[in-house]
Amino acid sequence: MLVATIAIAGFGIRASATEYRAVPPPLPAASGDPIEVQGERWVAAWAKHFHDPPDRFDAKALALAAKAGAQPHESREAYFERLARELGIAQYAFAPIGAMHDDATRYRLPFPLDSPRMLAQGENGTITHQGREAFTFDFAMPVGSPVLAARDGTVARVRDGFTEGGLDAKYVMRANDVVVLHTDGTFAIYTHLSKGIPVREGQVVKQGDELARSGNTGLTAGPHLHFGVYKRDVSASAISVPIRFGVGSPKGFVPQQNQFYGGKPKQTVGLVVTTGGGAALSEQNPLRLVKGGKASLAVSMSAPGALPEDVTRAAATRYFAPTGWSLVVDAAGEVIASPTPDYAAAIAKLDPASSPPGSTKWGVVVVNYEDAAKGRFGFASVPVLIDDGSTPR
Repeated sequence: MLVATIAIAGFGIRASATEYRAVPPPLPAASGDPIEVQGERWVAAWAKHFHDPPDRFDAKALALAAKAGAQPHESREAYFERLARELGIAQYAFAPIGAMHDDATRYRLPFPLDSPRMLAQGENGTITHQGREAFTFDFAMPVGSPVLAARDGTVARVRDGFTEGGLDAKYVMRANDVVVLHTDGTFAIYTHLSKGIPVREGQVVKQGDELARSGNTGLTAGPHLHFGVYKRDVSASAISVPIRFGVGSPKGFVPQQNQFYGGKPKQTVGLVVTTGGGAALSEQNPLRLVKGGKASLAVSMSAPGALPEDVTRAAATRYFAPTGWSLVVDAAGEVIASPTPDYAAAIAKLDPASSPPGSTKWGVVVVNYEDAAKGRFGFASVPVLIDDGSTPR
């Protein structure tokens, strides 16, 4: 497996505080109804807008609480700003304030261990994992990968129904997610999931149970799972807490950015990846491309007692680029040394001091072969070096 060690950005992009705010539904049209009645309608619209169950919030109680804090002659907008804060408090009402994390707990990786996943951004990441999000993790994985419970708990929130994602501000808070409450009062958030989450609020889950399938919904520049453990530090906010993985390990470990995790992949067949008959691509012989250049991968499968077979375009062969900031790959194995459009646009907006050094000069393509009916599983990691014109010739 390729283990990269260059500092790069994860799948999130830092935005200003204004850009990062959720885009709420429009305020209801002004009417002669009391402000709390208008507010109640807006809470219902908010729940629908963010795919929350209609009974998640007591709309009437929230609207009245916001009215209770009114100042003389205040604007209508001020009322709705206060109502939005009340909604923020209600988002975390399932958790106690000031919970103490059990630091002896060791978490399991939130995905099956038979296919390595690259950590695109980890603790204190250079782009988005800072401040209240400092102790969170972005694991790059194809859409539809199983997401597993990292710790026992009770499902406290399920947000489902979204199908889109990107780096537009409109996607803030519009990711499918599962929140699992732990016995110490902390809670884990699993975010950017695919539509069709099978678990339900109130359901007890054990470590390793499947919660959902990974996706690319919400504020994201590429398919990944955002995972973190939080505590409610004040009534309307949550803050991530440091954790360690490694079930059964007294010391545990903290995943490091740009490295693969998940143990050895399940392999019953061998995969050789080339660019059309040349030498096999490997850490010693990486795929080399100029910026904007293309290459078509060729994949040969070798099974015991059988002749090598070209599986480049077989249905069992899947390609995935966990480094969306530098390259993309399509379903036929064509690699293009350019970032995803969302990521390219976001990088262009960054202050040069915040741009991750060297991130566009390398990449990775993961090739998976899976034919469960025949018991054939293969895995290959292809390193890519990109000449962006700055390398001396």
